[in-house]
Parts: sequence; structure tokens; C-alpha cells
Amino acid sequence: MTLKKTKDLVGSHAKEGAEPIVFFLDEARFGLMTTISRIWAEKGKPLKVKVKQGRKNFHFAAAVSPFTGEAVMAPFPLLCVETMASFLKLIGQSFPDKIILLIMDGAGWHTSPKLVVPDNIRIVKLPPYSPDLNPIEKLWKHIRQEALHNRLFESLDELFAAVSDALSRLGVSDLMRICACHYL
Repeated sequence: MTLKKTKDLVGSHAKEGAEPIVFFLDEARFGLMTTISRIWAEKGKPLKVKVKQGRKNFHFAAAVSPFTGEAVMAPFPLLCVETMASFLKLIGQSFPDKIILLIMDGAGWHTSPKLVVPDNIRIVKLPPYSPDLNPIEKLWKHIRQEALHNRLFESLDELFAAVSDALSRLGVSDLMRICACHYL
């Protein structure tokens, strides 16, 4: 299935009487390594930003409908076929009466023949090397800019709390604005 045919696919499910909903799915890794961003500083005064070099991390997976603002999000310690299958199950259970068109990239855990896909989910793959077509990328950029840049996190728990808090503060209208998708 190509992305060009996704609009037609949504229309065909609507004609069949099923309630279709389009979600985009992506994952992000968050780690203890400090990210530096531009900030305002007083002219002529040196500015110091503490940084931490850490390799510990965790992942968040998100499926967001940019048209309705509905979302399913979950943290994972690592990404693999099993965690992706559990996330797909969560998405399917969250919308049991709808046909879900899930648009995602071709990561190995997305394309594995071992991946168990619930009956109400239809997977549409994005073209290779096209992260700019996945509006969830804008969500991860927003979270990093608003909650993580220029901040030093002493522990993974502290970082997890900051990411979780930033995600929980986003309402339906915020998700629709951030993840706006104008090409479908």
C-alpha cells in the first residue's frame, strides 16, 4: 500500500460501514545525554550550561490521529517485535469498533513476519527514508524542545517524569496542531 492510496483506502472503509480512523505511529528514544539548544543570555556575560554524558535511555511509542487528536502512547524499555505487538494490541483495544489505518515507517520491528497485528488494524507503510511524512516526528521535536533542551537530568526516573508530564499536558487540540498533516 502506498501513501498516495491511503485517502482512497479511508474512503473505501467508510463506504463499507466501518468507522475508519487514521493514525500515524512512531517511537522516540529519550536518554540522559544533555541536548543543548539556543537560549537568551545577557550580552557580554558568559553563559554556562551543565551537561551530562549518559547512555541510559528508554523509548516512548505514540499513535496519533492528526485529524481528531486522539492518541495512544506507552513507554517501553526497548523496542522489538514483542513490544510493538503489545502496543498494536493496546491501540486495537482502545478503538475496538473502528478500523484503524496505521501509517508507520519500515523499522525492523514494524515489518517482521512475527509481528501480530490485531484484526481491526490495517498497516500502511511510509515510503523509505521519509521521516518528514510522519507527523509524529513533530511531536517528538516539540517534547524535546519544550521539556528537555538545556536541562540536566540526574536520573532516568527524573527524565521519564519530565517526558511523561510533557506528553500528559498535551490535549486533543494540541496534538491536532502539532501533528497537522496536510498531504492526506
